[in-house]
Amino acid sequence: MAAAGLWTTAEDLAKFVIDVQLAVKADKGKVLSQSMTNKMLTPFVSDHVGLGFFIEQKCIKQATFNPKVRNYWTVVCVLVSAVTIVGIVLTPLVAIVVWLVSRKILNAMSARLLERKLVVKRGIIFVVEKSIPLEKITDVALSQGPVMRFFGLYRLSFETAGQSAEGALVSLIGINDAELFVISIQCTMNSKCKVQLAVRFC
Repeated sequence: MAAAGLWTTAEDLAKFVIDVQLAVKADKGKVLSQSMTNKMLTPFVSDHVGLGFFIEQKCIKQATFNPKVRNYWTVVCVLVSAVTIVGIVLTPLVAIVVWLVSRKILNAMSARLLERKLVVKRGIIFVVEKSIPLEKITDVALSQGPVMRFFGLYRLSFETAGQSAEGALVSLIGINDAELFVISIQCTMNSKCKVQLAVRFC
């Protein structure tokens, strides 16, 4: 049973789906015109809901993370703790705790580039998921400090139009092939590159 209590049969539903496909591809639908069908399949209610349709966006690229991020976090925490008198005593314990916890933190991190947005998820106790519309991204930056350079890691930062605070809205460390991930984002934002992306990255 569909929303609002409407009933249909599998055969009628299949006919409707076929008609929608014909209307989109060649404007040969018996019920819907091509322009109307395109409007129905365009996000309207939200970024994944059109007029009567849930729209699943294609995943263009899924980021993977370098396991050396754990080494980086451990070294940074040890260096920070070593500059304090109390921290010097606790440095071995800090190193062990950070090394053990960092595995779960790293496994919880994800970044997916979809057709219209970038979805970033992280956190083990408080899970945070941010969806950044591609049209709002104003800057994508790669940075690398001395310790990151030693481990071959990059920090990937995103700034968006209209964000209230200064600095990056989202920042990720240790994405494998970070340069290619940036190119993927830039090309997806530019519709002329979408065909090339489908061949190169998928």
